[in-house]
Amino acid sequence: MSAFIINIKILLLVFTGVLYATLPVCAQINITYNINTSLGRTPISPYIYGFNTGNNPVWSSSQPENLGSRRFGGNRTTGYNWENNFSNAGSDYGPNRNDNYLFISLGYPGWNTTPGEVLKAFHDTSLAIGAYSLVTAPMAGYVSTYQFATLPSTDVAPSTDWYPIVAAKGSAFSLTPNTTDNVVYNDEMVNWIVNKYGNAATVNGVKGYSLDNEPDYWFSTHPLIHGNKVTCQELVDKSTATANAIKNVDPTADVFGYASFGYSGYVNLQGATDWNTGAFLQSKYPWYIDAYLDKMKIASTTAGKRLVDVLDLHYYTEQRGLDNTSTLRRVIYGGTWEYDPGVCQARMQAPRSFWDPSFVENSWITSSNGGNAIQLIPTVKTKISNWWPGTKISFSEWAMNGITHVSGGIAVADVLGIFGKFGVYHASVWDQMSDYVSSGYRLFRNYDGNKGTFENTNVQAVPASIPSDYTNTSIYASVNNLTNASLHLIVLNKHWTSNINATFNITSTTTYKNAKIYMFNGSSTNITQLASISNISGNTFTYTLPNLTAFHIVLDNGALPLDLLDFNGTFVNEHSTALTWKTTSEKNLDRYDIYRNMGTANDWQKVGTVKAMNRYAEVENYYLADNQLPEGSNTVYYKLQSIDADGLVSSEKIISLHRSNALQDISLYPNPYENGFNVKVSNEQDPVLIKIKNYLGETVEEYNNRLDNLGASLVAGVYFIEVNQGNYFKVLKIVKR
Repeated sequence: MSAFIINIKILLLVFTGVLYATLPVCAQINITYNINTSLGRTPISPYIYGFNTGNNPVWSSSQPENLGSRRFGGNRTTGYNWENNFSNAGSDYGPNRNDNYLFISLGYPGWNTTPGEVLKAFHDTSLAIGAYSLVTAPMAGYVSTYQFATLPSTDVAPSTDWYPIVAAKGSAFSLTPNTTDNVVYNDEMVNWIVNKYGNAATVNGVKGYSLDNEPDYWFSTHPLIHGNKVTCQELVDKSTATANAIKNVDPTADVFGYASFGYSGYVNLQGATDWNTGAFLQSKYPWYIDAYLDKMKIASTTAGKRLVDVLDLHYYTEQRGLDNTSTLRRVIYGGTWEYDPGVCQARMQAPRSFWDPSFVENSWITSSNGGNAIQLIPTVKTKISNWWPGTKISFSEWAMNGITHVSGGIAVADVLGIFGKFGVYHASVWDQMSDYVSSGYRLFRNYDGNKGTFENTNVQAVPASIPSDYTNTSIYASVNNLTNASLHLIVLNKHWTSNINATFNITSTTTYKNAKIYMFNGSSTNITQLASISNISGNTFTYTLPNLTAFHIVLDNGALPLDLLDFNGTFVNEHSTALTWKTTSEKNLDRYDIYRNMGTANDWQKVGTVKAMNRYAEVENYYLADNQLPEGSNTVYYKLQSIDADGLVSSEKIISLHRSNALQDISLYPNPYENGFNVKVSNEQDPVLIKIKNYLGETVEEYNNRLDNLGASLVAGVYFIEVNQGNYFKVLKIVKR
């Protein structure tokens, strides 16, 4: 790397062991990136692209971030009573306000005390957007009663204003729980969810349950529920009882524990009174995480089943940077300094504490850690390997802030890349999903505006000069686990002023010929497509990466004689799917070949061929029915290949469809009708989208999750009713008199 200083105005930012300079104008930085599609191949969990409810209203199916998971969690859920939907804010609001705020946080129209209605509102939205649901099971001891009130500081549980929360009922469950017995049961809540949606192994089931929220901080966030610090043994006991209760009802569900609030909670459970005593000696367990893993493994052996599947941590960076007055400031939860250059630059370095042994952040954590790098994910992985192999990792709350500055978007993109590269199972940001936070997510999950995503398998990608280049850049690479036809790169230029002259060297069995370029920068939160690169030779190309810019580069294996606008599929029934795709700019194409895969690598079965139209200036719509779909996996993959006039594969696109229990039977009644008609489906639990179309194919009315009294205002005539539910659709004709 080299930099030529044009202006001598320099702002020095001193971090622990590192010196940063903000240079108003600098010459180019030269960085070579090495990518190898055969090395570092590990799965990327779609659940790392998650969000915590509460900061945004309910998402529609068109939400631009294309979330992979959603969490019903946070301080409110510690006091959530599923029987009446009330919760307590603790020290967050009031303080200690008892109310129905969770309806508001979910964007729910109105509120009611129907058991589980908040859970239904939350999970129905997850189903509508195809996201994993993580639901919190309270276990601090007490939950809210039915009342609107700000409780006085003397109203400490137990009292008549709190109901005990008990892990297991010990008797028959009810779908309409007794709301006058003054006690609430976690396993009865899980039974209600399973009865309504199926267990976690089914398409519509809730997939995961969290063992409360930040128990190491209950004493502060919920002083009326649990005013004393939780002890090490108490947390193990509560976790054991609650996890057992959950697994007894739904053994297929993921259980997350212990949702620790931060670094002190990892190390000593926020100074628990029994830490470093008796069964929790630090000489045996360097951190409380070590003890928790070991104790829960022992409890699982006793129970005859794994009780905790996912070690869940919260991470709010403590990194600091110099503001414009040369005062060190934390890069999150800031004041007027949040967007000062030194703070923004520190923010973009902060994600390195998740993994980088060469990076020592400026914070109290590294000061207490002997001035050493944090390397959180490798450290936690080592502890899992030592105490309970097979445990997954979650960061169900994390934040970098900087929402309205490009540094925030770059930091978010960096974190998501790190989670994918290092095998994190689940993560959900706790921040407003807007501005540059949204940009960081969309770079991975909707870079092209058509929900194009970073692929599902990590491959090796590193800058050549390690570790020095990580100050200025990050790179992440992925391919589909079934093919290397497309290679996706996320590349970040974190330098405040300098462009990067980038050279990309790719080692792969696939020869890449072209690249599409997408990016966001400080001028806009939008993701913009730039001019493509063509005629790549020898799997090497160069590109200039402007300062403070995040890129998603998509490489393909050949000159594309078409522009594939979309490729979609829907289930018609259990043994039939309908596949559609739309193209333009077709030239010198022979045909399209379509293949099916039931989830086994490289086991592609050809299901059909469609002749290409080759009308270059027009949009072409294609259709193929797969009427011989075998039984098997809940996930079915389809591969669309375009074959050119020379018989060569010129492009390839893979999609996945997920089976559902929806639309086994559907009917319209009355038909014909006069004042309104109804739709009957066999599964009313799944979200349903209904479109009424006229004979021209134009949508004249549209309904979300409404089945009764439709089409009342239409004029007399013939209409076509399109019902969409999950990956299923069906079209029926109806007549209005």
